[in-house]
Amino acid sequence: MVNPVEFLTELRNSDKFITDIYTKGSCYKLFRILKLLYPHSIPYKCGNENDYYHVLTSIDNVFYDINGVVDPHLYVSIVPMLIEDQEEFEWYSYSRMWYIPDCEECPVMSAATAHPLEID
Repeated sequence: MVNPVEFLTELRNSDKFITDIYTKGSCYKLFRILKLLYPHSIPYKCGNENDYYHVLTSIDNVFYDINGVVDPHLYVSIVPMLIEDQEEFEWYSYSRMWYIPDCEECPVMSAATAHPLEID
């Protein structure tokens, strides 16, 4: 089986926008992909105590994101994701949060499109 660093390197090198995609909205989606390859993967949310803004994947006690191995000490707080966290982060994606300015086929996201309101 390919090791996580090799896989992430190949994925990262597949397109110039991949790093942006998996660091600006789709980091939890990357965990889901890694979980398919490494079933014992564990998602961790990280940031500071009031704002968790990134997901790292722990595989055999080593933390990864699209850039490869990550030092968890770079973050003020890093905690395993609960099921409720995973349900919340499932909604986030690059396409909902951002757009690729050099991509003529990519839609420009407005705040209203990125965060649709639910009417009760």
